[in-house]
Amino acid sequence: MFAMMHKTLMAGGFVCALLLPAAAMAQEHPLPQPPQVLEITVQEKISAAPDIAYINAGVMTTAKTAAEAMQENARRMTAVFDTLRKTGIADKDLQTSGIQLNAQYDYSSNSHGDGQPKLTGYQAVNSVNITVRDLAALGKTLDATVSAGVNQINGPTFDVQDREAHLDKARAAAVTTAKKRAEIYAKAANLKLRKIVSISEQPLNGGPAPMPMMRAMAMDSAAAAPTPVAPGMLDIGLAALIRFELGE
Repeated sequence: MFAMMHKTLMAGGFVCALLLPAAAMAQEHPLPQPPQVLEITVQEKISAAPDIAYINAGVMTTAKTAAEAMQENARRMTAVFDTLRKTGIADKDLQTSGIQLNAQYDYSSNSHGDGQPKLTGYQAVNSVNITVRDLAALGKTLDATVSAGVNQINGPTFDVQDREAHLDKARAAAVTTAKKRAEIYAKAANLKLRKIVSISEQPLNGGPAPMPMMRAMAMDSAAAAPTPVAPGMLDIGLAALIRFELGE
């Protein structure tokens, strides 16, 4: 029994001898700590003059029969397309956005005595999306479409053709602004700014906002001044979250 206890103590001493150097090494080489990270959120906007506009123009016609409503609508819409091409709008900048045909009813209670709505005719609507690349001619283009038969207009919506180039300027400005702010925080905390760890961004808006719809009435474009249009300026921007690594 004494011999067995002696062997056990010897084995235990051997294990302790192995563990002690390992513990000493762990104290000499502690686990690396994760880097300190500073997050900076910035918003940057670039003002740009619009160089393109989008409008939606439509022709609405009514007639006693569906066929007559569609035929009259087709005649007037053909004239609208011909006029747009003459004003310099390319075929690639014209796109039909919708064609509708709806029955029209009279719901007045005393229309014909039996309380049922009375069919009075049909209404046809054909709409086209128009891209105008010459903003100086936008007013004249609107007037020309009305003279050709358009009686519904929605827009214009202004934009810039090279939006990504303006966003790149906003991105560069965001990094510059974020670095300046990060340096202030790091200095106040007695730390050093090392490097950018990551960058993420979100657009500040979903794009240009359309103007309210207006109903266009027939007019004598030769006698009237062109419809005035003011493109104004656009703000193109983004919000960026930039993470910096800090050190002693």
